[in-house]
Amino acid sequence: MEKKRYRVTVTIGGESYPIRGDSEPERVQKIAGLVDERLRQVERSYPSLSPNRIATLAGLNLMDDYLRLQEDYQQLMTMVKQVK
Repeated sequence: MEKKRYRVTVTIGGESYPIRGDSEPERVQKIAGLVDERLRQVERSYPSLSPNRIATLAGLNLMDDYLRLQEDYQQLMTMVKQVK
């Protein structure tokens, strides 16, 4: 059975992007909104940077958040295993 495919257009950094995939459109919109917000935060902090540099810094910030959450998750899983 094939997965259902969706198409949604999102706006990130003032640009529209058509996205196709198997994620629900609401999820894709939420993700795009979070990425757009991070771009705007970086842009407010560093207004003289080029759009490419803003996008790069936003990507680095998002991945830093992701890695911190992944590390926290691993620590929690270790603690759970110790309790068992």
